[in-house]
Amino acid sequence: MIKFLRLLAALAWCGTAAAAESVTLAFPDYPGYVDGQGRGLYVELARAVFPPPQFELHVTIVPFARALTMLTSGEGVVVPGTNDPGPGGRLSKQVTDMDLVSAAVLRQRFPLWLGIETLRNKYVVAQIGYGYQRYTDVPMEYREIHDIGSMLRMLVRGRVDAVLDYGPRITEALRYVTDAQDVEIRPAVLRKPMFFAFRASPSGDLLRARFDSEFLRLQNSGELLALFQRHPLVQEQAYPPAIRR
Repeated sequence: MIKFLRLLAALAWCGTAAAAESVTLAFPDYPGYVDGQGRGLYVELARAVFPPPQFELHVTIVPFARALTMLTSGEGVVVPGTNDPGPGGRLSKQVTDMDLVSAAVLRQRFPLWLGIETLRNKYVVAQIGYGYQRYTDVPMEYREIHDIGSMLRMLVRGRVDAVLDYGPRITEALRYVTDAQDVEIRPAVLRKPMFFAFRASPSGDLLRARFDSEFLRLQNSGELLALFQRHPLVQEQAYPPAIRR
């Protein structure tokens, strides 16, 4: 009898596990937002929206361009921190946070900084897939490269005028670049609302609808503000407008 009950319990557990819907959060390693240990703002937000046992959340660290490819080629993939998922994706209705783009420049190259206008017609680089040229009407010679370390080394050698990226990510990458003492970071030179992206499919639309509904619930209950405040690397300027003080 005891063996029979154990068998029933095991079968019930297997049935519950099988019923869990798989959701994959695909994004680069981004300080404060996503890391290889499954921590960060975007990860915690995804867990709050897609909790067990109904969902099984997986975190996959990939370059941003690869994340967008995964979004359109597989079911259950969610890409946070974007505002342009391409034709195969759809954005959440809710603004999840603000993209604050900083510029790494050589101090002697721009002693007088006048904001993004300073980079007019300058050679500017950023990570593949970021599309920062869409954030401003200021004309630049804009190019996207795979590796932030390579971009910063190009900056130090005078081959580019500026590197655009997330400020803490630039700071971390500079630790591994030699002769970078003359590099300074100009914070938040560009700003843009960010969203979670879902596949343009019936299953993706269901995930998107749940996300928007749960995001509003978290916002109205005060849980969303508390969630953001648990991640000190996320600047308050990056909070979504609805919870920014």
